[in-house]
Amino acid sequence: MSIPRYLPVCLTLALLGAGQPVVASTLASSTQACGVDVSDALLRTFYPAMTGRSPIVLPRTTAKRGRTVTTEVHGWQVVQADQTLGFVLVDEAMGKSRPITWLLAVDADLKVLGIEILAYRESHGGEVKRRDWRAQFRGAHSASPLQHGRDIDNIAGATISCRSITSGVRANLALLAQAKQTGQLSSVIPAVTAPPDLDVDEGSYAFRSQVVMGTLLTVLVDDEPQQALQASTIVFEEVRRWERILSERDPTSELSQWLQSAKGAATNSATADLLSMLRAARRLHLETEGACDATIGPLVRAWREADARAEAPTVQALDQARQACGWQWYEEDTAAGTWRVLQPAASLDFGGLAKGWALDRAAEKLRQAGLTRVLLDFGGQMLALDPPRGQAGWTVTPASGVADGQPFTLAHGSVAVSGDDERGLRIDGQRISHILDPRTGTPVEPRAPVLIWARSALDADAWSTALYIMGPAAIPLLEARGHRAQQPRP
Repeated sequence: MSIPRYLPVCLTLALLGAGQPVVASTLASSTQACGVDVSDALLRTFYPAMTGRSPIVLPRTTAKRGRTVTTEVHGWQVVQADQTLGFVLVDEAMGKSRPITWLLAVDADLKVLGIEILAYRESHGGEVKRRDWRAQFRGAHSASPLQHGRDIDNIAGATISCRSITSGVRANLALLAQAKQTGQLSSVIPAVTAPPDLDVDEGSYAFRSQVVMGTLLTVLVDDEPQQALQASTIVFEEVRRWERILSERDPTSELSQWLQSAKGAATNSATADLLSMLRAARRLHLETEGACDATIGPLVRAWREADARAEAPTVQALDQARQACGWQWYEEDTAAGTWRVLQPAASLDFGGLAKGWALDRAAEKLRQAGLTRVLLDFGGQMLALDPPRGQAGWTVTPASGVADGQPFTLAHGSVAVSGDDERGLRIDGQRISHILDPRTGTPVEPRAPVLIWARSALDADAWSTALYIMGPAAIPLLEARGHRAQQPRP
């Protein structure tokens, strides 16, 4: 979706003379910076042992037109009990015409663990979101030169974005080093919690954005401010609830605990929520002839570990992972109301389904509350409820390279895109797809992104992945179920 105006910037300009820590006055809370909420789940991808975080605000002083200008950079100190694991800063770098909101995570020694692009607002240059490009910063520190085009590769067509992010990383590493040297990082700096902020786009629709499931979720509402705030709160709370249920990386999630209890022994510990997700995932596995498979967890883990080593998994590791996949290892006794997991190494990964499922559940909550003139944009997957007043639908624009990039009208349905423009694995010096074919256990050959329209966000999510994996062979299957491929029609 193309939002004409960007979210409130996180850098509040002030003419301050002293470079001392300051208390945030706006847009700062326990989880929010730059107008974007950053979830604990996202931070745990950098800090798996994290038990908490505390907001920090650091002043960055620069000379501008003969004056001293200080900008506030917001972030968190990440801890495990009383031990500091590292620091996170959220900042904005200027793209060609709009700001890019990004996150820098460093360890306790101020070495880069990674960066994330939280919000990219332009139609071109988004290649900076690619995992292999962002991975170049790992291990960098304040003494690293980080020269764009030399130490950090340029990407043709994204030069401005590459240069801006590289400069931003270099500046914030220097800022953190200075803050540590002057003792500003030795204790937590409190921040004032502000009420949620609504922004308004050029169509006079209120919207809010938060990062959930590691992806920017935007709620666009055609209603009065109070109702818009209520609608966005409902959506964020429901999607976060499902993030807590389905996280395969969180050992305390319902999914993780259920898997452990179900291995080797029948259990009825799954709640109605998790049972509904399990049955939906099994249904889609059958409908897509195995192209959409939530039991692929062991293979996802094998390739994730390979990505961390930057070398391909061994044949033995892939064989072992493949043997642990498949719904044959998940046995349901409908009469007794129990499940049993027969394979000790089995694990589930709802990465290809979770966003769509959570969007559908959030839409149900909105309808129950009577709030229906809403468009949800979850990292490019969109779900439209009722259209805005006086309109046939919501006018949305897919990302560059998808459906010719032409705007279309969307109402009472969802569109999802699958492709490798933004993500990918780096194996043996080569960039390969992050999308695995469950039938072979290997990454799909890179190809053009695909777009699917479906009534439900779950079906759009699942079938976009299936189409990307299967190619044209998926089209008769999805069309038989009322879905449409590539260019949706209102």
